[in-house]
Parts: sequence; structure tokens; C-alpha cells
Amino acid sequence: KCGWIVQGTIKADVVETIGKIKTQHNVLTDELLKRYGLKVIEPVIDLYKHEVRALAKQLGLPKWLAERQPFPGPGLLVRTVGKLYREKLELVRKATAIVEERLNGRGYSQYFPAIWEHDILDKGVMGDIEYLVFKVKATGVIDGRRIYGHPVMVRRYHQVTDIYTFYRQFNSENYPHVLLQLREKEDGEFVIAIRIVKTEDYMVAEVPRIDIYKELKELAEELLSLPKIKAIAFDVTPKPPATIEYE
Repeated sequence: KCGWIVQGTIKADVVETIGKIKTQHNVLTDELLKRYGLKVIEPVIDLYKHEVRALAKQLGLPKWLAERQPFPGPGLLVRTVGKLYREKLELVRKATAIVEERLNGRGYSQYFPAIWEHDILDKGVMGDIEYLVFKVKATGVIDGRRIYGHPVMVRRYHQVTDIYTFYRQFNSENYPHVLLQLREKEDGEFVIAIRIVKTEDYMVAEVPRIDIYKELKELAEELLSLPKIKAIAFDVTPKPPATIEYE
């Protein structure tokens, strides 16, 4: 019988759970531990992600381990936004392999795809921006509290516009994630969102300013070739108001 659990819980997990920004699977309550008769060992619970990486390097762990990509405890479930079924899960699994292969070694803190249905709730024009609002909901964080809102995808905009400020033109309470469409085709059922961030503590995160049409062109084309994919978009929203993940 197992009496102890060893977990890699870090400080950000605890802060976000207590603040009800996200519910982390690895932040266990005293009541839950008592119910199952378990005790927990959490050796890095007082450290943020960048401090854990520094400790790993100090201990002499290999680079591939010390700098590995963060992966959510619930797995790809949280990147299969909205309804969950096998076909959708397999698509995000294939997309993850493609994204990790193409973006590895570029110095980004975290990079991954998420997928949801191309079901439109609304569409509109605001100045020189043409956009779609999806029916699905994703998480955001404002003033230390969790919110749920609809992702927005900007389809057309004036070329001199600073794409990294798009999110400021939308009400983050209702639209916590703003994305820029990279590629599209006539048929298909799903959207793949490419998420890239730079951060130290994962409590706040920036979207790196890159030449998206140059650096993400081939990636977008390869993702668009997956079955039933209709559009590829790049999330340009920092944390806050968006969360890094979508669930």
C-alpha cells in the first residue's frame, strides 16, 4: 500500500490554486490527504520554475532534463479546448510533435499548440481589424482572479499595426485570448492555436516579438496539412490577461 506521494509541485501551482486562478491537480488539500491516508513530499514547492531549472543545473542534471518543456499534469486534455473526443486528442498530439520539433532550441520558455472547433459565435470589424469570435471558452486572469471568455481571431488588419497590442482593443473580461490568423483553407472543422511565451516564474509571461510570417510560415503550413484543420492562428496575448494554457 502506498502511503507517500512525491510531487514536483512548485510555488506557482500553489499561488494560482489559492488565488483560484487555476485548479492544479497537484495541490492537495489536508482533507483529501486525510481521506486517503496519504502524506506528501514536495521538495521544490517553495521554488518558481526558473529557480527549479537553476537548481537542476546546479545539481548537474543534463540540459535536456533541466530545460525540458513544461507539460500540464492532466496532459493534452487541457490543450483540447472544449469538447474532448479521441479524434481531436489525436490531432493535438500530432500538432504537438510538429510544434516541438520546429520550435525547439529557439530560446522560448514554452511553446505548444491547442485545438478547438471552428464554431463562430460572432464576427465584426473594429477600425482596420476584421475578427471572429469562437463559441468555445478559454481561461484568463485579471487582477489575480480567473476568468472565462471567448477566444478572438483577427483575420485581417492593416500591415503597419502592432499585432502585439491587438489584445488591448478587446475587453479582456470577455475575450482573454486574442490570436492572429496565419493560414486558412476553405474546408475543415478545427482551429490550431500556436502559443509561444517567454517567462521566468510563469506568473507573468510575454509573447516574443518575432517575424511571424517568416518564422512561423512553414510551421503553419505543416499544421494546416493535418486532417480537418481549417485555420492556424498565433496567440499574441501576454499573461495577464490570458493564461499560458487555455484550460
